[in-house]
Amino acid sequence: MPARRTLAVSVGLLVAGFALFLYLRTLAPTVLYYDRPTLLDSAMFQAQLSTLGVTHPTGYPTYTMLGHLFTYLPIGDPAYRINLFSAIVGAAGVLVLYLVGLRLTGSILGAGLGALAFGIGDTYWSQAIIAEVYTLNVLFITTVLLLLLVWRDTRRDRYLLAACFLMGLSLTHHVTSGLLLPGAAIFVFAVEKRKFVQWRVVLKGAGLFLVGLLPYLYLPIRASMNPPMNEADPTTPRASGSSSTAGSSPASSGPSGRT
Repeated sequence: MPARRTLAVSVGLLVAGFALFLYLRTLAPTVLYYDRPTLLDSAMFQAQLSTLGVTHPTGYPTYTMLGHLFTYLPIGDPAYRINLFSAIVGAAGVLVLYLVGLRLTGSILGAGLGALAFGIGDTYWSQAIIAEVYTLNVLFITTVLLLLLVWRDTRRDRYLLAACFLMGLSLTHHVTSGLLLPGAAIFVFAVEKRKFVQWRVVLKGAGLFLVGLLPYLYLPIRASMNPPMNEADPTTPRASGSSSTAGSSPASSGPSGRT
């Protein structure tokens, strides 16, 4: 059993490490072209994350704050560091996907090949070498899935509660993560439906989910500080709600973010 666990860990790290190697070898070296439709958001994100700006709806506050931390790395220019953020998060997503596959199938080979195929697929690879939101979205989603599977196997509530928190946090990154909510509810009902009447667990889960939404406060707070880039000005409750749900909101036209 210890030998199998060692093999499982080794394969996961090998697959993720190989993916990271490929991403680093093909990583965009600096600022991306703004005049190409497929790279429009990437150039914008590089500028927004470097200056802690407010980007277009849905605002991506978690992505902005996490990516900004990478701008302090002593390597390359700020644009390269943000591209590097995508690569590292992308490799982490491949690793967690491998763990999900291992939980589902019990096959080290199958999980490894599946995660590798996903990681070197054209769609995912293309997003792991530029400044984009999708690799972090995959990391959030796969981690939620892994936590739910671990909860299923162990029935320890802490994993379920961690999934609740992460589902809230993932919404502050990309609203498509909201699709996890009905799926997770159905999964929990199928595994142990009595959880829905265990009010202590329900209240803890709801509270942690709401705590996960707190990064949305970044949008109105940072916008009120007149950042260098403020593409959507969510300084009122209505505008903030519109920005966080991909609705229309006032766009900035000047470098200060105010028209």
